[in-house]
Amino acid sequence: MISQQNHLRCPVCASAIPWRFFRASAPFRCPTCNEMVRVPKSVHVNRTIAGLVLALTVGYLVTGSVGAFLLTAAILYLPGVAALGYLLTVTMGYRLEAAPSGLSRELGE
Repeated sequence: MISQQNHLRCPVCASAIPWRFFRASAPFRCPTCNEMVRVPKSVHVNRTIAGLVLALTVGYLVTGSVGAFLLTAAILYLPGVAALGYLLTVTMGYRLEAAPSGLSRELGE
């Protein structure tokens, strides 16, 4: 479970956002100021690249042949990204940004 001590902070009004309002994959409204906020796409990209590097490194260290290396890296990629994402979230939390101004109209809200 994600620690309650790693509070999310709205980048617009700086108020704490309870975890029950949080969505990592889509913009969501701050319950205090009602502005749309989101996790920056760079966070997802960085965690995906880190997971790939982790899977390739473990695959290289564990295996001796190219075929086994690629197979091991492919098998470890998704669990590695999930584990890394969880550990980074628990230790560092999420950075949020204000969603672009036209986003709520695009989402039909």
